Formats: sequence, C-alpha cells, structure tokens
Amino acid sequence: MRPHDVERQRIRARGVSGAPPAGDAGRAPAAPVERLPAYLRAFYAKAELAEFWTRARRHVEGRRAGIDPDGRPSKVGVSVTAETRGVVQQLPGAERGRDERPAQVRVDLTALARKLRDEHGVDLADLIAEHTGGAPLVHRPAQKRVRRERAARVRERFLGELERTDLAGAAWTSEWLDWLTRGLTEETAAERVRLARHACDVLARIHLDPDRPAESVLGLAELAHAEARGGSHGLEERRAPLATLVLRAAAFAHGRSWSDRAEDVRTLWERCGVSTGSPTTTVSARGLLFTGDHPWARNLGERVRLGHALHLDRDDLRVARGLPALITPGTVVAVCENPLVLEYAARAGARCPLVCVGGQFSTLALDWLRLLAESGARLRYHGDFDWAGLHIATRVLRLPGARPWRMSAADHAAALAGLDPDRLPPLGPGGAACPWDPALPEVMRAAGVVVEEECPPVRAALVADLTAWGRERSPHGRPGAG
Repeated sequence: MRPHDVERQRIRARGVSGAPPAGDAGRAPAAPVERLPAYLRAFYAKAELAEFWTRARRHVEGRRAGIDPDGRPSKVGVSVTAETRGVVQQLPGAERGRDERPAQVRVDLTALARKLRDEHGVDLADLIAEHTGGAPLVHRPAQKRVRRERAARVRERFLGELERTDLAGAAWTSEWLDWLTRGLTEETAAERVRLARHACDVLARIHLDPDRPAESVLGLAELAHAEARGGSHGLEERRAPLATLVLRAAAFAHGRSWSDRAEDVRTLWERCGVSTGSPTTTVSARGLLFTGDHPWARNLGERVRLGHALHLDRDDLRVARGLPALITPGTVVAVCENPLVLEYAARAGARCPLVCVGGQFSTLALDWLRLLAESGARLRYHGDFDWAGLHIATRVLRLPGARPWRMSAADHAAALAGLDPDRLPPLGPGGAACPWDPALPEVMRAAGVVVEEECPPVRAALVADLTAWGRERSPHGRPGAG
C-alpha cells in the first residue's frame, strides 16, 4: 500500500474522492495512477493542464459531498488561451464548442471521474493529487468544522478558568481568547487545555491593570514554584508554553505589542509586578548604619565606617527583620536606581545613607525599602526619567514616609537644559502614572528622550544633595526634595 493510501481512504469516507458509492462495494478498488497507460499519463502531465488540476483540486476539496462518478454533473471553469484551449478541450467532460472566443472552458469532473473509474479503475482524487504536488486531497468543509470544534473546546476551557479566577470580566480577555483559539493544531489545542488552569492561576496573582502600578513585587522564581505545577521552569523560560500563555495575556492587558526578546519580556514582567531577578540578587548600599549590638549590625557598621559598600542579600534581610530596632527613626535614606550614583557619591565623600535598587527593582529591593520605611527611615527616591523609572518611583513612593527626590517636571527641564538631546537615548512609546507630579509624563513625552541618573547635570545635583544631607544628618533632609 502506498504512503497516501490510508489518508485517501479517510478522504473517501468524507465523500471527497471519486470512489464509487457504498452501493457498489463489490466493485474492485481503484488502481494506482501508475496503472494508467503511458500515453494518458503523458497527456495528463502536459503543462497546458496545470491550471486545470489546480482548479479541480480547489473545487473537489471545497465540495461538501465530493465527486460521485455516478452523480450529477459537477463542472469547473478553466481559463484558457489560444495555446491551451485545444489541450483542455481534449479532457473527458470538457466542453468542445466551435466558438474559439471564450476565455474559459468548463470541464465536468463527474464525467472525468466516471471515465477514469470505468476504463482504468483509477480514482480522480489520486490523479488530481499527483498533478498538484502529491499531497492527498482534504475535505475543507470537514477541516473547517474540526478547526471550529477545536477552537470552541479551547475557548470553553479558558472561559471556565477565567470565571473561576474572577478574570472573565477583564477587557483584555477577549483579545487573549481570540489569540488562544487562532491557528490551533490538535497538539497545541491539547497543550493549551492542559495548561489553562495553571495559566489563569498565575494571571490571578499578577498585576494586570495598565492604569496604575503594581503595589507589590513578586519574584518570578517564587511565582513559578508556587503556580507552575507542571514544572518550576514553566514561567522562568520565557518561550516555554506556560510562560507564553501568561505573557501574551499580560501584553494584551497592558496594551503592549508582543515580543519574546529577553529585555522586552523582563519589562513586561515588571509591569505585572514580577521581578525576574535571580535568587542571588543583592541590594547595594553605602553609609547605611544599623542600630543595636547585634553582631550582624556591628559587622556591617564596621564596613560602613571603613567606607565600603554593603551588598545586602536575603539572609541579611532575615536577620534584620528579627532585630528590635533597625535604624534611627527619622534618618533620611536616599534611594537611587543606577549603581553609578553610588560610585559618584563615594568619590565625593558623601555620607548620607544611599540604597540602590537597580534598574530591575527586584523583590529583595522592595522588601528592604519596606523594612527601612517601617523602621522609621525617611526614603527619598530618584530614578531615571523614563517609563520604567516612573514605574519604580511609584512603587517606592507608596511606602510610608517616602518622597520623590528631584523627580518633578521642573527637575526634568533643569537636567535637560544641560544636555544635548541628540546624544540621549529615545524615550520610546508607552507611559506611566505620576501621582506626585501629573505634568511630568507629558514633559517627558514632549522631550522624547531618556534622562538617566548618570548624566552629568543630574548626578552633580544628586551628589550635592547627598553631601549636604550627610553633613546635616537631619531627620528631615532637604525640605521639599523633589
């Protein structure tokens, strides 16, 4: 049996091939196309018939009942030229009128199928397949029905999970469901049905409101371990099926175009309040003196007095949380985004406590800032003038006692006045809320460039503040900072 015979039998069962009806079951099965006489094979292979075979395939595959050699006429029109008309009209079932003007010849496929079957025992479907690439014919109406049923199965499963997780009313779910059910194979449909519950559980835990920033930050590794029961790397590997389902939903929710580049995926996770930082992430700081006689506090205090930077990890956080007092209440603790600010402050001899959250703003960084704020520190935050910087600022400024530090529209204008905009990176599309100064996003968008902390006029102003605050050691720092 030839490789396509099994598939051809399936096609016949759907009524696509030119096989005899069930009442003729005693008739011998169709012979392979190779059994046609050589002269006929040469004729059917003529270049002048190429369009006919293409039209015939499209016609047969699109019919609900296929071609019955004993049934009603089923005609297909073929465009012809003066060179091809004579060849096409030699086909069994072709119109053979004397009028040479018509640009189309109609061929009755029923008559052709009957002649092939009765005289040579050959199936028309096999002959069409041979002259249109070799692939067996398919029943397009049946295919469409299968695709519709497959999409309905996936949609129904996800609708149920969205209802269960109270996400069904969200505006983004319509686009997500359309994407989920588009172009499904049986394998991808089965995979999505299997992952539906896990994906919706993850979506229920992350931040999907584009109009406000996330109030807390989850670690991606923690989220993956808790929710991706099919394997902890289902979320951490950005192109894994589960991660793709979740990230596509997040992109629709936050109105972002889709990209699976590592940087774009990290940014999207951050919009959702998820940090992609490694579990070994540390938070860098300078001048941060902890109170009390605990050996941990004394050890870090000695490093600070020697002018060394601190690199605080999660083990340090666990110790700090267990102390009765962590920092002198009212201490101004400056917070920056870029590690270079730490270096510039150290070179200038600034003694004001300074914590760097880094551009990714890990869960660890937020946990440390929250602990400092709850211990009485007065946080003053500055970051890059870009959308990510505003998102980080909004999260930090939700902490008790936190205030912006040179992060106003006026500060942006002052920094930009000392810079060449043509040498600055473009701001790019997007946006961010700015509750402390609603004019700032529009000023940034109008400028169209990113003003980073390490730019000379910005870092000079920041280092000057840090130096002054370090001398004063005032509980209130610079009044109106920001």
